[in-house]
Amino acid sequence: MAQYSIPATDGMILSKMAADRLIAGRDGALALAYLCLLRAGAGYGPEALAAELGVSQQEAERLLQKLAENGLAAAAGEKKEYTAEDVAAAVGQKEFGYLVEQAEYLFGEKLAVQDIQRLLYIYDGLGMPAEVILQMMQYFKSDVRRKYGPGRRLSASRLERMAAEWKKQGIVTLPLAEAYIRKREAWASREGEIKRVLEIYDRKLTDGERKYIESWIGMGFDTDAVRMCYERTLDRIHTLNFKYMDGIFLSWHGKGLHTAEEIEKGDLPRTARTPASGRTASAGAELPGAEETERLKRLTESMKGEGT
Repeated sequence: MAQYSIPATDGMILSKMAADRLIAGRDGALALAYLCLLRAGAGYGPEALAAELGVSQQEAERLLQKLAENGLAAAAGEKKEYTAEDVAAAVGQKEFGYLVEQAEYLFGEKLAVQDIQRLLYIYDGLGMPAEVILQMMQYFKSDVRRKYGPGRRLSASRLERMAAEWKKQGIVTLPLAEAYIRKREAWASREGEIKRVLEIYDRKLTDGERKYIESWIGMGFDTDAVRMCYERTLDRIHTLNFKYMDGIFLSWHGKGLHTAEEIEKGDLPRTARTPASGRTASAGAELPGAEETERLKRLTESMKGEGT
């Protein structure tokens, strides 16, 4: 007998738990309503559902309410909540049970019920695939260690916030997750280089400092450009100041200068300019030619003669 499959999706993901609940309900209209809501993502009301399914608004409200009662939807601004029974049922499923095991291994401790509820919300409420959650948890652990050191306890609430941010950015497939992690790890490496350039050795970056550095990297400045900016800052105000440096970087960015070579050619420091004309005292000023020199010499001699 023929076997069937579906084509690759473009990012709309139906969790196994949601599928199990819809199948168990044996309600085709409810399944269609869930698919409409899943495709819309957010901001989907009974008016839109009624028009899409060709039913009355009252019936659309009933379907959305039933989805909410079954833990398959939540009103805007509300977060899906899971009972102890929901947690027990989910842990009994092979896929989610494996996620819990891996989370406990990475966290280095047994998860509390509240932590498993957060993980279940990531898996079922946000609809993130198990393989994406596994990648995210591994990255989460390495990111926490990089920022705070190996002794920092992992927090399920922080993991949930990261998952919500990934969902918001559309990072819901394994290739997208892997690409995001590669990009973040490359930025972390650049961050370390820049810390050394700024002579920050004995402390961690603050969140504000990290945002500045990520902004500079995002604008396209190389490490040598950061070094030039830091040296110019020290020359002018004699101390490291991220806000002051950011002003310099924004100026360079507006001029399209991002490498040390471009900056050297396109934005010389003020100390190399003459106060009146703004030309550089060395390379920018034009030296008089031989004819002009001879004319000035004759003028000087005539002035001496008039004075005698």
